[in-house]
Amino acid sequence: MFRNVVKVALRNMRKKWVFTLINILGLSTGIACFFLIMVDVRDEFSYDKFLENGDRLYRVALERIYPSNRIFYAIIPFSIGDAIASDIPEVERMTRIFKPGGSVVLKYEGKAYEETRLLFVEPNFFNSFSIRLVRGTPETVFSTPNSLVLTERTALKYFGKDEPIGKNLITPQGPFLVSGVCQNPPENSHLAFDLIGSLGLLGLSRRPDFVSFSSHTYVLLRPGATPGAVEGRMPALVEKYAAGQIQEETGQSFKAYTAAGNGYRYFLQPVRSIHLRSRLESEIRPNGNIAYVYILIAIAAFLIVIASINFVNLSTARSTARAREVGIRKIAGTTRGALVRQFLFESLLTTFLSVVAAALLAKLFLPVFNQLTRKTLALDLLKDPFQLVLLIGLGLGVGLLAGLYPALVLSSFRPVTVLKGRFTTSRTGIRLRNALVVLQFVISIVCMAMTLLVYRQLDFMRQKDLGFRPADVLVIERAFSLRQRGESFKQELLRLPGVLGVAGSNTFVSGGYYAGDMFQAEGDPEIKTTRGMVIDEDFIGTLGLTISKGRGFSRDFNEARNVIINETAMREFGWADPVGMKVRRTGGADQETGDYTIVGVVKDLHYNSLHSPINSFVYFCYAPERRVFGNLNIRVKPGSLTATAAAIDGVWKSFSSGEPIRQTLMEDKLEAMYGNERTSGRIFSLFSGLAIIIACIGLFGLSAYMTEMRTKEIGVRKILGSTPSGVLVLLSRDFSKLVVLALVLAVPVSYVAMARWLRNFAFRTDIGLWIFVAAGLVALAIEQAAISYQALKAAHTNPADALRFE
Repeated sequence: MFRNVVKVALRNMRKKWVFTLINILGLSTGIACFFLIMVDVRDEFSYDKFLENGDRLYRVALERIYPSNRIFYAIIPFSIGDAIASDIPEVERMTRIFKPGGSVVLKYEGKAYEETRLLFVEPNFFNSFSIRLVRGTPETVFSTPNSLVLTERTALKYFGKDEPIGKNLITPQGPFLVSGVCQNPPENSHLAFDLIGSLGLLGLSRRPDFVSFSSHTYVLLRPGATPGAVEGRMPALVEKYAAGQIQEETGQSFKAYTAAGNGYRYFLQPVRSIHLRSRLESEIRPNGNIAYVYILIAIAAFLIVIASINFVNLSTARSTARAREVGIRKIAGTTRGALVRQFLFESLLTTFLSVVAAALLAKLFLPVFNQLTRKTLALDLLKDPFQLVLLIGLGLGVGLLAGLYPALVLSSFRPVTVLKGRFTTSRTGIRLRNALVVLQFVISIVCMAMTLLVYRQLDFMRQKDLGFRPADVLVIERAFSLRQRGESFKQELLRLPGVLGVAGSNTFVSGGYYAGDMFQAEGDPEIKTTRGMVIDEDFIGTLGLTISKGRGFSRDFNEARNVIINETAMREFGWADPVGMKVRRTGGADQETGDYTIVGVVKDLHYNSLHSPINSFVYFCYAPERRVFGNLNIRVKPGSLTATAAAIDGVWKSFSSGEPIRQTLMEDKLEAMYGNERTSGRIFSLFSGLAIIIACIGLFGLSAYMTEMRTKEIGVRKILGSTPSGVLVLLSRDFSKLVVLALVLAVPVSYVAMARWLRNFAFRTDIGLWIFVAAGLVALAIEQAAISYQALKAAHTNPADALRFE
């Protein structure tokens, strides 16, 4: 019996090979896309799952409450960690990590290497994060402050097969002694490092600090302890340890300080949730986004649904052609259960062939998918049981779910009715097919609309006035390595023909780290909290900032005790005309407290990405002898970027002590802040295109079959004088109505999805009507293209051949 079932299935597939090919093509594309996306989603959810006791490991994060806003930080004051370890009994272990900004240059045997993934940790780091030491022990690898642990790949890069232990790596700040080698950290971790130094080297514990933010702090809770219990003890701990320092720095009591709207709310983040659910200031590495993971899952579901709809539509549409077969087999004694098994087997066989094709497609397009997601995912069905089970499960699930309804429909035909020739497609079947076609195009239109919106938002961000001119600006990072030769280097750069201006800053103009500052105006009891950066006199002119009140910094004045604020600070603090106002700096990252004078107001600069609103900001200009800038911003003549960059490199080599130059195009730096958005745009473009292609494959097959069923009708109409264009309108009219209905249904769904996505941006584009019009017109054009071939073919068929059909 099984052999007979296989024979019948193969004969039917061969007899209607075009429809079989359409089914396999649509299903294999949908399954391949679903498979690749689920492999990526699994990777996203796997972050930090390798950690032992990961269910009890938390990061202590901070919501810093200011009078006018709130900011969430992944770093907290260094000494808070000690207080947590000593005062909170629910905590079993505490460990801290410090991530320096920028990069460090290490030299070994005359070769210089630039390293950007350096962390400073405590000795219990290795036990806390399940990182195994290949050489050395946690108790000995940090026996000296300048000890350095390398990952296996970093040790191989520096020393090859030689023994690394005991070797010195030279930096501008002094030598590092290699004391250990650890395993490479997993890529699916919120931690990223190539070298680990001793936290003792930085001297953060020399002076207790419960206010300034510096370190990532992690706690391992005791079994049975809850995060809520720890969080409940934090307010008392802050008042106990931080109140004195706050009063010393602000001149206010802790009670008055909090009454003015200031505060520190500490909370615990499960380490395993950091990658997808944490977007705080000063993360160790860029995290993922759970919203984008859900979008990927939705796209995967859409694609597999569209592919399954094609299968159901074609199977039920062909029910008329197989009605007599069912009638004869029932008269011959075949039971309905046997027929259901027959049709289900045909469905599973088609799906099995589709799964094989999907596996080949997934392997073929994996490099493209990796480039799209910026990952290095691997497909190996034999070594990864998850991938094998997922693919087999997809085949069985799609085969059974997509094949069950057609099997039940086909097996339900009554022999007497169909053998008398009275069988026609039921209204229920027609309505179901129409509903499924509408659903396909609703999904396709939503995907198209979201794609258009993502690119519209990206274009909006590119065109947005950021408050400065980033075009044609090169940034030299790590300029502090020049030390006191920085000013001479700057003057040498100004002699280059392609350089229009050079300006120093202690951090990036946009997307950098900006230290917090506290100010108090004369006669104002309230302390204002803001952020700030240090610049030189050329910064405003070189970067193109606009002065709205007062003046910019100038070499004609001693600017060491002058500041410039942005317009938001003026509005937030209620200062109508702040130029000339005296303010007292009561706290800041460099502790340069004292009296300052506001000499100017600049128009707002977007110092963070457009996800975040603009807050109050202040610019300092220190005395020349104190200037060691981390960044030099160089404006070059348009069209001379390549030549000027090469010339700058030559000047750098004549000033540096062998450290490699690090030049970044400012526009590239800004673009990097929107990596997730660009990735989303590419993903939407690719998969919305695939969704449309799969829908068109099904529509092409369905229109081919419906045209075949109306062959005699078309012949009669042509004999009675119908033109080819009339036949085309006749056959396309019903499908066009379905697409229009899909557009009507897709508009509110798209609008809600787009509005929710745009909430991620403080500055965003509008949802224009043109997006829906464009998506609808594209859908109609695609629908017409999918059915026009079949319609025109039928319209040009000889009526005599049409009347002899069947």
